[in-house]
Amino acid sequence: MRVFSKKNFTFTNPESKEKASVKALVFSNLPDWVQHDPLFGWAKQEGSLEVFGEDRHAGKNIRGKQKLKPAESEELAEPSTEVAE
Repeated sequence: MRVFSKKNFTFTNPESKEKASVKALVFSNLPDWVQHDPLFGWAKQEGSLEVFGEDRHAGKNIRGKQKLKPAESEELAEPSTEVAE
């Protein structure tokens, strides 16, 4: 899995005790087992670690935000013509 980290982290495989590290401000490739280390989940949740190329949830983009439907994206792209009083 491809990740970008804002901090240095070392993940540990809970079964084999193998370690994998990432350095701050560097793109890295990590083995899939890092998802089982609680530190990985905490780093993602905090925003210190971004995962690229992992789109396992249908209807969401890589960062986990809902994709807009075409009609919704067109509405956001159109400038408002209303005048505030």
